[in-house]
Amino acid sequence: MPGRIKILRYIEVTSTNDVAKSLAWQGEEEATAVLALSQTKGRGRGNNVWVSPPGGLYLSFILRPSRERSSFSLLSLALALAAVRRLKKKKVSASLKWPNDILAAGKKIGGVLTEQGSDRKGKRFFINGLGLNINTSSQFLLPGATSLYEVSGETFDIEAIAQEVGEEFFYFYNFWEKGKSDIIIKAAEAFLSTLGKFIEVEYKGEKISGFALALEKDGSLLIRGDNGKVMRLYSAFVRHLKV
Repeated sequence: MPGRIKILRYIEVTSTNDVAKSLAWQGEEEATAVLALSQTKGRGRGNNVWVSPPGGLYLSFILRPSRERSSFSLLSLALALAAVRRLKKKKVSASLKWPNDILAAGKKIGGVLTEQGSDRKGKRFFINGLGLNINTSSQFLLPGATSLYEVSGETFDIEAIAQEVGEEFFYFYNFWEKGKSDIIIKAAEAFLSTLGKFIEVEYKGEKISGFALALEKDGSLLIRGDNGKVMRLYSAFVRHLKV
C-alpha cells in the first residue's frame, strides 16, 4: 500500500476528477486524493450529470499502477466496494450494482467514475473518483436517489469517511497490484445485488435482456441473453428487472 493518503481539500471545484487529472499531469504522486465540499460540473458514467451540493462526499484518487490494462475495470469495483464496506460499518445495509453503482434501501447512494490520462512525461495515470451522498437532504436528491442521512437519520463527518474509504480502497488496491484480484472479486460478490437477477443492459447502442450469471476475475459480468447466448460485459448501463 502507498504511504498515508494525502488529501487535498477544496471548497468547490468543477469536479474532483478534473482537479486530480490536472495534478496528475503535473506529476503528483499516487495516493494523493482531491476532496471537495461541492462540484459545479460533477459527472458520472457516460457524461451523466452528478448533482453535487454541499453535504456529499466528492473524492478522487490519483493512481499510477504498474499492471497491464486488462484488469483496470476492477479499479472502479474496488472503490465502490470500499464505500459499501464503510457504509456497513455505519450500520447501513448497502449493495453494489454492477459495474460501479452503490445502493442503499434500493436507491442509488453513490457511484464511481474511473478515467485515465498521461502526465507531461508521458507516464500513464488513472483517476478513481467517488461520489457518495452523505448528509445530503432529500430536496437535493434526484428521483431514485438517497443519502446516508436519509436512510439513517444521522449526520456524519465527511472527511473522516473520506479517509476511511481511502484506506479501505488501498487495502484492495494492494491486492490488485500483486495480481490477487480474486480477493477483490470474492469480497465484491458478497455485496453484488446484480448476480442472480434478470437485467436489461444498454450495450453498444442496443438494449439486451438477460440473466446475470457470474462476476469474472477481471471484473467483467457474464450474462445469458434471452437468445440463450452467454455474453461477457466489461461496462454497460444496467437495470435490474422485476419478475
